[in-house]
Amino acid sequence: MKKIVTWVKEFVKEDFHLLSYLWFACFMLGCFIYNYEVNFEDDVLDPHQGSIEGILFFFLFYAFAWFGTSIPKVAWNNKKLFSNSSYWIKSSFILLVLATASGMKIDWRSLFPDITSFEFYTLRKVLNYAMNVSIVFGGSALIYSFYKDKSTRLYGFTAKNFNLKPYLGLLALMFPLLLWASFQPSFLEQYPNYRPWNYTSDSQQQLLGTIAYLTSYALDFIEVEFLFRGLLVIGVAQVIGKEAILPMVAVYAFLHFGKPMPEALGSIFGGYILGVISYRGQSILGGIIVHVGIAFLMELLASIQHLFLMS
Repeated sequence: MKKIVTWVKEFVKEDFHLLSYLWFACFMLGCFIYNYEVNFEDDVLDPHQGSIEGILFFFLFYAFAWFGTSIPKVAWNNKKLFSNSSYWIKSSFILLVLATASGMKIDWRSLFPDITSFEFYTLRKVLNYAMNVSIVFGGSALIYSFYKDKSTRLYGFTAKNFNLKPYLGLLALMFPLLLWASFQPSFLEQYPNYRPWNYTSDSQQQLLGTIAYLTSYALDFIEVEFLFRGLLVIGVAQVIGKEAILPMVAVYAFLHFGKPMPEALGSIFGGYILGVISYRGQSILGGIIVHVGIAFLMELLASIQHLFLMS
């Protein structure tokens, strides 16, 4: 934990610029108020999923977050970066990959019309996660082959100098907050994501379904960590350095706009800390452990609430 705290303190000291951080705070405040006032992500964007225009709309959505925070920050710190085509092309392509994963939607029921309800319920979730993972890792392979970012060690997939203990400490610190959240109605409306008890099936089916779901769920969080802390931080930092952190946090918060507001607000602080960790350590393994650990704890605590405390 001490190492992580030191990294964050040193980064804030190096990166803090009053106007750029003030702009970031005002920008995010305005976006949060608007999104949750009109339910923008759920009611305006999500209905367009599964179409080309949906991918375009999600791209504009994430690009607004990225460039709305990165352009002012770059302008205040290093205007020369504006003339670097990689700043525009690389970040735009990464945002397009994210928008494709967000905007894609397939009617799995039409492909599997004869499947039983529980099997379809599990298969649909597994396939949705598998599709996101395929899009992100396929897109990242194109980016890697084009830019040949050899110094990134596959954008943070490295165990060099990795120490597990600090990240377990972070999970321990998060547990009381997650426990409190598990008693909140808005949290229980959203979680758990997987509810096999709502369907008729035997215990073996539920066990196999749960294993398949948790595996795909973990892979999806690995994909998210890889895209945000790997591509958008370690990858884009090859071009704009530490200026990549705050814009990544903005996009990461926009990704959570369909979630309860406390979770979306928490993504700003969590995204910032994980971004600093990946930037300093040039590894995303710690972020993966924290991200997957929190996700599994949320599923577990919410499941306990629904199965035992709310019945």
